[in-house]
Amino acid sequence: MESTFKAGYESYFYNKGKYQNPYNRGTDEYNSFERGWTQALKRSAEKPNKPPITSVDDKPKSSSEKEATTKLNAEAYANRKGY
Repeated sequence: MESTFKAGYESYFYNKGKYQNPYNRGTDEYNSFERGWTQALKRSAEKPNKPPITSVDDKPKSSSEKEATTKLNAEAYANRKGY
């Protein structure tokens, strides 16, 4: 895993979901950090204090549940980024 991606991923949990990218906007490092942070957001299923989903039983069962989770994650991302 790329170090800046990993830093972004870990930052999501360390900062309890608050977005704090230390790199200059527009750089490869900035983008990699953001990809890592976003991946952690997606995997956390909207629970910043909980590690990513690791069990099949924890995943949404139906497509409507998956859509709802995706929508919540997108809204959470937008809110944390200030959109």
